[in-house]
Amino acid sequence: MEEAIKNSYMINSLQKFSKVILATIFLFFANNLSAQFSPTVSVSLSNTYCDSLSDLTVSVSQDPGEADMLDGLFTSNVGSFAISSMSLGDTIGSASMVAGGGFINYNTALVVSSVVSVNQAVVESIDLSTGLSLGSFTLNNTTPGISIYEVVPPDNNTTTNGNSQTVTFSNVFQNPSQGPVVFTSTINSELGDTDVQTFTETLTCITPFSPTVSVSLSNTYCDSLSDLTVSVSQDPGEADMLDGLFTSNVGSFAISSMSLGDTIGSASMVAGGGFINYNTALVVSSVVSVNQAVVESIDLSTGLSLGSFTLNNTTPGISIYEVVPPDNNTTTNGNSQTVTFSNVFQNPSQGPVVFTSTINSELGDTDVQTFTETLTCLCLSVFLNLSFSICSGDSITVGSSIYTV
Repeated sequence: MEEAIKNSYMINSLQKFSKVILATIFLFFANNLSAQFSPTVSVSLSNTYCDSLSDLTVSVSQDPGEADMLDGLFTSNVGSFAISSMSLGDTIGSASMVAGGGFINYNTALVVSSVVSVNQAVVESIDLSTGLSLGSFTLNNTTPGISIYEVVPPDNNTTTNGNSQTVTFSNVFQNPSQGPVVFTSTINSELGDTDVQTFTETLTCITPFSPTVSVSLSNTYCDSLSDLTVSVSQDPGEADMLDGLFTSNVGSFAISSMSLGDTIGSASMVAGGGFINYNTALVVSSVVSVNQAVVESIDLSTGLSLGSFTLNNTTPGISIYEVVPPDNNTTTNGNSQTVTFSNVFQNPSQGPVVFTSTINSELGDTDVQTFTETLTCLCLSVFLNLSFSICSGDSITVGSSIYTV
C-alpha cells in the first residue's frame, strides 16, 4: 500500500513538473519569439560613379515582437573608406533612430572618436539633444572592401516593440574603379538568431574626359593691359583634373610690376556637384624673375591655399600652369572654376592672340582646346603745331608735305 502511494505521488509530481516546463516554454516563445527574426535591411550609395566619393547609407528596421538586435556587420567586396582624411572629432555623417514602437526618437551625429590607422576608425553616434553616445561603429578597410561593425546598446530586454534606424556615412566611401559593389549585412539577435542579406550596386565607369573650357580677355585693344579669365567645368562622373597648362602665342604678363603679397585677381570654385563653394583671392606668393611668378588661390573664409598657378612669359606668349589639389578620389561629382587675372595681361601690338588649354586627368586622359581673340589696333591722327627756323630758299618736309621759304 505504501509503495502504491509513493508511486502515485511521484507520478503527480512528474505531471506537475512537466506542466511547469511546458508553461515556461510557452511563455518564452510567447514573450520572446512572437515574430520571426527578420530585420528589413538596405545598403545603398548616393552615387554610383567609379572612383568617386559617395555617401554610404545603411537602414535597418524590425517589426514588434522580434528578438532585439545584438550587433551587426556590414561588408563590401570592393571599395574603401577615406580614413586617411579623418581626424579626431570630425563629424562624418548622421543617423536617425526610432524605438519603442515609435515613442522614442533620436537624431544623432556620427563623430570620429578614434583613428587607429589609415585602415581603421571608431565612430560614435552622439545624441544631438543630450550629447550622449547611443552606440558605436568600427570602420575598417579590409583590402579589398570595407567592414562596419555596429554594437547595439542593451535595453534590459530581449524583444523589440518595433524599431528602425538610418545611418549615413557622408562622402567617405571611395567607389572602386570598377564594379559591381556587393554589400553583405550579417545581423545577430540577443537570442542567437542570425540574418544575412546582400545588396548590389552597379557602378557607372569616367564618362569621357571632356572638360568645358573658355579663355577670354576683358579688352582686345593692342598694347593695352587686360584681364585674362580662364573658366573650366566638368560633368559628374568625369575623371578628376590633375593639372592644366594654358598658353598663348603672343602677349605677356606684367610680372615686373608685381610684388610679394599683391592680390592680382580672384577665383570662384564649385565642387561636389554644387555642395562645396569657394571664393578666393589670387595672391602673389613668389616673384622668381621678371618672367616668372607663383600665385596662390587663397580661400577668403579660411585663409588656406586651394591651389597654385605659375605664370611665365615665354617670349613670345605666356603660360599658366595650374596644380589641382588632390581629394582622395579620381572622379568628380561635378565642378567648375572661374579664375581672373586682373589687369596684368599685356596685349601685343598686333593680333590675333591664340590661347591653348592642355588639361590632364588623374587617370591619364588629356584634353586640348584652342581659343582665339582678335585684337583691335587703332590708328591715331595727331595734329601738331610746329615751329621751325629756316633760311630763305631752304625747304623742310613735314609728313608728306614740303615747305619752302
